[in-house]
Amino acid sequence: MSIEMLLSCLLRYAPLSGFLAAFAAFFVGWDQSRARRREQIIASKNKRIELLITTIGDVIRVARAWELGLNKEDAPYEMESQSYRAVAIAQALLISDDPTEKALIDALEKFKGSRSGNVKEESETLLNCTRSVVERIRKSKKVQF
Repeated sequence: MSIEMLLSCLLRYAPLSGFLAAFAAFFVGWDQSRARRREQIIASKNKRIELLITTIGDVIRVARAWELGLNKEDAPYEMESQSYRAVAIAQALLISDDPTEKALIDALEKFKGSRSGNVKEESETLLNCTRSVVERIRKSKKVQF
């Protein structure tokens, strides 16, 4: 094969190789943007889960004092107000259209009224509902705030 023939073949297929290189660059960029978006979704899920668990933890913290049977006079006012504030924050974080999250909202409402009732049962219900919400968030393909 002569050099002229080799050059002619290269020139003939140069536009095709340029097109293939451009297509490959586009595909790599598209794949990287999808990977970035997946990472953002995972980070958002983790942030929402962390925020929800921290808030529910704040709610449950005061339940321990209630379980011990402390009177309203003996229980620190700050703890009780923090618990009610945490309930309000948790309810604001949740989406009432979702049945799993609606169950947690209802459990939080019951928990608020359980000061003189059975706090231990309401705490368990609250924890179980929180677990199911966290599991649903982990399995979902998108994140809603």
